[in-house]
Amino acid sequence: MCYSYREPGQPESATLDGVEYKWIEPAPAYDRYLRKARKALDVFGLIPPDHSYFASSLYFRHYGHRIAQDLQSDRADIVHVQNFSQFIPTIKKYNPSAKLILHMHCDWLIELNRRWLQPRLAATDAIVCCSGYYANGIREAWPEFASRVHVVYNGINPEELTGIGEASPRPRECFRILFVGRVVPDKGVHILIEAFNGLAEEFPHAELAIVGSISKYPRASPSIHASKELMVRELSAKFGGMAYEKYLRNHLTPAAAERVTITGAVSRTELLCRYRDSDLLVLPSILPEGFGIPIIEAASWGLPTVATRRGGIPEVIVDGETGCLVEAGDTAGLRAAIADLVRDDVRRRRMGQAARARALEFFTWGQIVEQLEHVYEITYDK
Repeated sequence: MCYSYREPGQPESATLDGVEYKWIEPAPAYDRYLRKARKALDVFGLIPPDHSYFASSLYFRHYGHRIAQDLQSDRADIVHVQNFSQFIPTIKKYNPSAKLILHMHCDWLIELNRRWLQPRLAATDAIVCCSGYYANGIREAWPEFASRVHVVYNGINPEELTGIGEASPRPRECFRILFVGRVVPDKGVHILIEAFNGLAEEFPHAELAIVGSISKYPRASPSIHASKELMVRELSAKFGGMAYEKYLRNHLTPAAAERVTITGAVSRTELLCRYRDSDLLVLPSILPEGFGIPIIEAASWGLPTVATRRGGIPEVIVDGETGCLVEAGDTAGLRAAIADLVRDDVRRRRMGQAARARALEFFTWGQIVEQLEHVYEITYDK
């Protein structure tokens, strides 16, 4: 069974390919008003970052209780929770015999209030992390729970490539650079724009496509609000509440503006076509990435990646072999790494082939499923 928050117009449940999907109804009005009030306190800095509302036991309390009660009636053996540890004690209360697995795609178990986290982790039977970077950080911060921590990487589905077709015709000299991800400051898109301004002068045949969802940047983004790193925290001060896309467009030089496309969110098919039609992926993240799925998605098409040496990215990219790593916030370094691969077709293609081979060897969903099933088995047998 897979649970999710119910939006207006959605059914209560549906079954597809043996998976039952259940959508839980919206919270009572008082719960919604409470979330808005506490979020406002976060925005204005009236609550310490490690006590942020999104990490409290009150966050989506009604939602968590409904899931816990529903699981009780179905007698679940294993419950797999993504990121939000506050649901763990409630689920355990209603399902004492179930094995609970917490899957972390962020640094919250290190950044948030320890008094809140301790009983949640004590009730957790296994902690799965999408990279060794997260896993090692949790083991160091919580040595008493280190034996429960496992690494299961994210993955790709190589079969997706088969139905996309041939690449679109394009001028022979055209060089296409691609960014894929949320268009937000913590992804370092403004650093990429600064780098491309310089590249546009040197390489008049270079183009840049920025693909991903766009929204106004909140003053208290959960992804950065609790970070202890100054480089990350400064993003809120500089960009919080800003229309980030407008900022990016305003900082393009005239030459670069003619060759930069900001698409917003696109369909899965269009995204796969973007990978197919590109020459290089760039991921200049400032916030430490847990993994970086676009890196292996691009690799499946034979594209190398230039990315920052942050979080779990060095576990995915072999520097100098499947891509290039640069320091976060280093515009000159990013520009130089991209320029080197624009100039050297042979090296870039060799890197792309190596990236594809590595992705197929280590990062397919079939392999990831086997690893996750192994975690389930050893956890259930304890």
